[in-house]
Amino acid sequence: MDFTIVPFGNAQESGSGPYTFECQHGDPECVGNMVETCAMHFHSDIADWWPFVYCLEEGTPATDGQKCAKTAGFTDWDDIEDCTTSSLGNGLMHKNAAQTGALVPPHQFTPWVVVNGAPLSETDLGKTLIDVVCGAYTGTKPDACSSTQEEIMKCMRNSTQA
Repeated sequence: MDFTIVPFGNAQESGSGPYTFECQHGDPECVGNMVETCAMHFHSDIADWWPFVYCLEEGTPATDGQKCAKTAGFTDWDDIEDCTTSSLGNGLMHKNAAQTGALVPPHQFTPWVVVNGAPLSETDLGKTLIDVVCGAYTGTKPDACSSTQEEIMKCMRNSTQA
């Protein structure tokens, strides 16, 4: 499975570089988006960045960066933090804006989940992501598709504590 998170949501971009961003829930949301974007830039493997992003999303993304970096085992928090106020971070967020703006059909809400090229249907909205993915999967179902939600959440909690 290819899994991509684009930290942008319903933000708006303006300018032509450096860009400015206005987020639906204010500056803290924009800071959180930037922290996640920079961390994902320095840690391109999902196995590295997922515990960090999961930790941030359970807490306060704009202020829990250093704590979550430690939880994820990152030793480069200073580089991530520096990125959030640099031209590098600004350019990375511009890429997120372009990727979000290029969605077909355009996103209507967040999170905007696309499975096999199509956004979730109304019947999928009440389901867990793993149920949607397993329902869409056409090959031999992986073990996770037969796991209970409690087992999956236990696994997720353990991955953020490792």
